[in-house]
Amino acid sequence: MNAVRSPPGPVAPRVPQTFRFAFVVWGSRGPFGVYPPDFLGPFRSPLPPRSSFLPATLYRLGLNRRPQTRNTRPVTDCRWPTSDALLSEGRAQFNHHAAAADATRARFGPTVFVRAVVEVSNFCRENCHYCGMRRDNRSLTRFRAQFESLSELLLHQLPEWITDINFQAGEDPVATRELVLPLVRLLRQETDLGISVCLGTLSQTLTRELHDAGASLYIIKFETADSEQYRRLEAPGTLVEREEHIRWLASERWKVSSGFIAGLPGDTVASALQNLRFASSLPLAGCSVS
Repeated sequence: MNAVRSPPGPVAPRVPQTFRFAFVVWGSRGPFGVYPPDFLGPFRSPLPPRSSFLPATLYRLGLNRRPQTRNTRPVTDCRWPTSDALLSEGRAQFNHHAAAADATRARFGPTVFVRAVVEVSNFCRENCHYCGMRRDNRSLTRFRAQFESLSELLLHQLPEWITDINFQAGEDPVATRELVLPLVRLLRQETDLGISVCLGTLSQTLTRELHDAGASLYIIKFETADSEQYRRLEAPGTLVEREEHIRWLASERWKVSSGFIAGLPGDTVASALQNLRFASSLPLAGCSVS
C-alpha cells in the first residue's frame, strides 16, 4: 500500500475515523467492490500477519513517509533489519511488527487517503514473465476503456469518500494519450482529487504532458534490485535504465512511488534485504511491496 497523498494538497478525510484501510477496485463499469476494515481482518490490529513482514519492515525503515509528515528523520538513522529479523517467529516477530506499527502511527497519524484505481487498458508492449498483461499472453482478452463512460463515473458516480484516483494500465502509450491524458485534465479542472498514474515507461514528452495536465504522483516499481534476475524475467529495459528513469521522474518534479515484488523465482531473504537497501537509495515519496 502506498501511503502517500497525491497533491494538489491536503484534503480533509471524508471517511469515518474508524477506517484504518480500505481497498477500492474500480473498472470501466464502476466499482467492483469497496472493502471496509472488517474485510482485512488482522490488518486492523497493531500486529500484522506474518505474510506482511516486508511491508512491516518498510514502515519500520520509514520508506513510506508522506511528504507533509513532521518526522523527517533520514532512513539512514533507522535500524536496518537482519535476515534473523525477517525470519523471526513468536515474541521476536511480535516485537518486530509492533515496532513497525508504532512507526506507522508516529509518521502518519489517523488520517487515511482512499485511492480508487481505474484500470484503463490491459494492452502492454512489455513482456515481463510475472505479469498476466505481458504482450505474449495470447489467452488474455484485451480492452481499452472509453473516455465517455469513465468521465461520467468519475465526475458523477464517485463515492464521496474517495480522495485520490490512480490511472493504471499496461505500458500502452495509445491509452495514455487518448484516454488518461484527457481524463487527468478533466479531473484537475473539475475536482480536488489527488491524481496518480501507473503507466510504465513512457516518452519524456508524454510524461511531461501528464504532469502538466495535473497528475503529480508516478507509481513505477523497480521490480527487483538483482540485475541478473531483472534481465532473466524480461522486465522493462535494464535495471540501470529503470533506476535512471525513476531518478529522472523525481528530477521532473514528480513524486515517485516505487518498490519491488516479493516471491519472484529465486528470491531469498538476502534478496529482500537487497531490495530494501536499493529502495532506500532512490528519491521516493512512497514505497510498496507486491
